[in-house]
Amino acid sequence: MMESGTLQNGKAVLLSTNRYTKDSDITVHTMAEPAAGLMQQAIGQHLISSLHAEDIVWLNNEPDVIRIKEQIALAAEQAGDLLLIYIAGTAILRRGQIYITLPYSTQAQIHVNGISIQELADIVREPEGAHKVFVLDCHFSGDAPDMMQAVREELHRHAAKLKKSFLIAQPWQEGRETLGQQISRILREGIMKPQEWLTLEDICQELSEIAQRNRQPEPLMAAKKQTLGIAIAPNQRYKEFQRLFAEARQAFDAHDFGLALTYFSQAQGLYANDDDTATHIRFINRFQEAEQFYAQKQYIAARRAYEAAFELIPVPFLLEKIERCTADLANHYFELQQYDQAKAAYARLVSDHPGDAFYAERLQISSSEQRYHELIDKADSHYFRYEFVEALEAYREAMTIHTDTKTERRAQECQRYVDVLVYLQQKAETDVRARIAEEMQQKADAAVAERVAQLQKELTARIEQETTAKMQQHYDTLVWDAALQSNQRAAVELYRSLFPNGAYIDQADYWLSLHQEPIYTPAKPVETSPSVQWQAPAATEISPAIQQEEQPAEQSLFEPIIEVAQPQMQEIAPQPSAELPKDEETLWNEALSKDTIEGYMEYISRTSDSEHIADAYYRISRIRNAAAPVEEETTATYTPPAEETPASVYNNGVHEETSAANTSAYEAPAVAPAVAASVTETYPNTAEMFEEDFWQQALSANTSQAYQDYLNRSTLLKYESQAKERISELQEKEKVQETLEWEKASAEDTLEAYKAYINKYPFGSYYAKARFRIARLESEIN
Repeated sequence: MMESGTLQNGKAVLLSTNRYTKDSDITVHTMAEPAAGLMQQAIGQHLISSLHAEDIVWLNNEPDVIRIKEQIALAAEQAGDLLLIYIAGTAILRRGQIYITLPYSTQAQIHVNGISIQELADIVREPEGAHKVFVLDCHFSGDAPDMMQAVREELHRHAAKLKKSFLIAQPWQEGRETLGQQISRILREGIMKPQEWLTLEDICQELSEIAQRNRQPEPLMAAKKQTLGIAIAPNQRYKEFQRLFAEARQAFDAHDFGLALTYFSQAQGLYANDDDTATHIRFINRFQEAEQFYAQKQYIAARRAYEAAFELIPVPFLLEKIERCTADLANHYFELQQYDQAKAAYARLVSDHPGDAFYAERLQISSSEQRYHELIDKADSHYFRYEFVEALEAYREAMTIHTDTKTERRAQECQRYVDVLVYLQQKAETDVRARIAEEMQQKADAAVAERVAQLQKELTARIEQETTAKMQQHYDTLVWDAALQSNQRAAVELYRSLFPNGAYIDQADYWLSLHQEPIYTPAKPVETSPSVQWQAPAATEISPAIQQEEQPAEQSLFEPIIEVAQPQMQEIAPQPSAELPKDEETLWNEALSKDTIEGYMEYISRTSDSEHIADAYYRISRIRNAAAPVEEETTATYTPPAEETPASVYNNGVHEETSAANTSAYEAPAVAPAVAASVTETYPNTAEMFEEDFWQQALSANTSQAYQDYLNRSTLLKYESQAKERISELQEKEKVQETLEWEKASAEDTLEAYKAYINKYPFGSYYAKARFRIARLESEIN
């Protein structure tokens, strides 16, 4: 621990020798006397505590050993706190002891004509209260193999014997700085440690750093701990730093920042790492920048610099500087009509000075002017984008703040444009409403017409369904009655094949099981409907594929059925409409009687306008899409089995026996596929023959309708998958071909082209469009 202020008085003995009269072989320490002189100056300037110029004992080239010892002994007695013995010259190490050479010393007799450190230590051992400091600034020579180690051991030996002792030595070499020169400079300049006093330990550490920088041997030191920590001298560097810092603070407090910066810069040169000095220097630099910015009317930069300086050192007068910058900046923005920035600045001033009327008034004016200019900019933007309604609204709001000629003129122009826009808008709205109303009316009419057509189609389908059901019911009864009247087994079996789910199927089965007793039950009268018309199927030639042999001429099995059914079905046929012209009604009845696609197409081509046109197209579609249309009726020759017994029938209530000859064979027309199915079940070879015949016909025709006819007529459907695949392929090709034909006709857009399309595709997908275009072109020609 440093003990500052404890040394009150002391003595210093400066012994130097740089010439030898008796032995020229002794190495001369050429810097001994200058080094001792530097130490004398340092002590004379009171750089060492408790030592003054009058406390120095100067023994330069003193040849008298006795006098030297007497002076050292006297100084030791007079030293109160400190005894400094500085020796500069040549030291000889002989038999483990260090001898200091004098002018009459010789190497051979050094132990006689020299002074040993041991003798000096014995002389200064008393008094014990003073700190003994030995500085050996010598050139060492002698008989020791390791000179430095021998010197170190000698120093430690003497330090152990002396109380409060400090011994230091550094070998001197020619051309290098001496130990005395280094110590005197340290005393004169101080060290970098920011402390007021220097201890012997601080001086030793500084000497070690100097030796390392100069690449010299470090000094050899031995000391007692209490002596090592004494404050032996003031730190002149720190003392000068304190002086400069005090001068700088005095100038700083007086706001003489130029002079303060000079002192602070000098102080920083002594201690560059001092934070307080660096802070003051940064403050002064920021303040000077702020002053320069303010002089150039760069108020924003000036305010930022003042604020940065205030953050470093919160000097009160800077607040006034910052406020002055804010006020000048606000006034500057206000004069430049930059009201948004002026508003922000005045708002800050009002916040700092709530009672200042000038700032409050300027803040209100800036706010109003900012709003005014915002509205004008907004209005001008709308104006140049031809958005006159929005522009007029913004101009009017701006005029509530204050008016000028340009704003009033722009507002009037916008008003004129707005009036024109309102007129055009109202006119356009009226036109659009009328057009929308017309379009809605057209859509409503079209929807009504479409709904009427849909209802008419649904009604037609319903009537047809009801008619078909009634016809089926009457046909079932008529055929059964005819079968009973014929009293033949083949007729009953024909009924079973035609009506497998008929109303009289149970009676038919029962009749066939009895074979004897007739079970004739008269049919109930059939209710007729004027809206239903039934046409008996036309008989066709017997297919040669199933013709077996010529039958005897006798009444056909179907003749009694047709004779009985025909009059009754005529009774439920619908009556001709009285509202239609007779010629059109006649054509319609002829089409109904034919009930073929060709018949209905002939009716359509020969009539221009009739309520049966839609019905004709519907019947064409129904025939075309029928699940099983019958194109030909064939007759089959049926021969009952040999073991068949005569049948018992009722003929007008009288039981009669019919011989096998009467029922052995008959000719019957081949009707619906159900009949063919019944026949093929009984005669498999015939079914196979039909199958191959139907398939070969389809292959020969190679049309989708031919393959569909195969599917409708075949019972075995052996080639069903192939037929469906061919139908799909051909229909696709037909559709593509039809589309190409229609596009060709549409491109030509002539009557001949459209009629050619209709003739080639009477049931095509574009039939209605073709008819429409034909009607339109004909109307244009007429």
